[in-house]
Amino acid sequence: MAQTKKLTYKEWMEMRKSSEEHKSFLDSIGDKLTGTLKKKPTENIPMDYKQDRYDWAEDWTDFQFEEGQEICTVEPKSIKNAGVVQLTDLLLRWINNTLADERVLVKDVTEDIHDGQILALLLRHHGISEANDLCVVTGSLAAQRQRVESIIHLIDSMLGLRSADWGKWSAKRVHEKDLVAILHLLVALAYHFNAPIRFPDNVSLNYLILKKENGKVVHQLRNEPITQASFAIGSSGDAQNPIDIILDAHPEKITLISNAMHSFAANNLKDIIAYPKEHPIEKVFADGCLFIFLICVLEDYCVPFYAISLHPNSLDERLANVKLFFQLVDDAGIPRYRVRPEDVVNGDLKSILRLLYSIYVKYRAV
Repeated sequence: MAQTKKLTYKEWMEMRKSSEEHKSFLDSIGDKLTGTLKKKPTENIPMDYKQDRYDWAEDWTDFQFEEGQEICTVEPKSIKNAGVVQLTDLLLRWINNTLADERVLVKDVTEDIHDGQILALLLRHHGISEANDLCVVTGSLAAQRQRVESIIHLIDSMLGLRSADWGKWSAKRVHEKDLVAILHLLVALAYHFNAPIRFPDNVSLNYLILKKENGKVVHQLRNEPITQASFAIGSSGDAQNPIDIILDAHPEKITLISNAMHSFAANNLKDIIAYPKEHPIEKVFADGCLFIFLICVLEDYCVPFYAISLHPNSLDERLANVKLFFQLVDDAGIPRYRVRPEDVVNGDLKSILRLLYSIYVKYRAV
């Protein structure tokens, strides 16, 4: 049974070059003796393969496909989309700024990330001690694969998910330079580590899937979203949150603000739970449960327990809790200042403080 082979853009271009060289050689001994695919004139290519949509429209017709063989790669044109270019530039700038003391320069998100060393340095920089032994240079492919597996396991544990269930990245896909998987991974890390950047909305890449069926090469495009639209509520959605104004001017006050929000939440929840004030506030509210309890107490109603995951074990359960909380604050007319459910679940401190401060402003006199 034919298996799908995923190619990077670089591998795609190497395959194209190899195919052209192979065809030139075969042409010299006569096409009738070969089983090569004939290059079709542009007018015979299906309309959605015309040059006005893909400037590489004819490339796929030169490849030597076996019957039933399937190849999957990122569509070259989508890599050049403005949003993808901007997202990639932001990630590279963040990584290089973060690792400035390490004297490394990351220029390519696939070539420089796939072996795991940069990922290990990022984790070590942010205090993940288990990554210390993974920062050394490794020469063999086997050692690289083992390191990437160890790093992905650390990241999944840190984010509270399993990549096998999450499906957006895996050690194998990262090591094989899968651009989509690497972008998903870096965006998740940037959110988790509170990177001082705002990603462009609705960035996506297209997977191009080619398969030979009944002697013909057929294609399929599959869109893969990398970032989503930011959430904006009413006229205040685009306004700057007071928390951002304070922290932009006095970043050292983040601990003071966190403690104040801790006290506000603890005072309102003390009658229903033992509030865990000793834990970081971004951990306390990341699963959405206490957000739901807090708004219920302040609005004086109750959400049935069956509608909440009280002990969420998966990312989907935590996201469901936070999305329910967002519905409740929308009903209460509380602005969310473009905070997304993923920001909360990933433990983004500033996003959680924005939400808590919005709640505090409305209910501080209660």
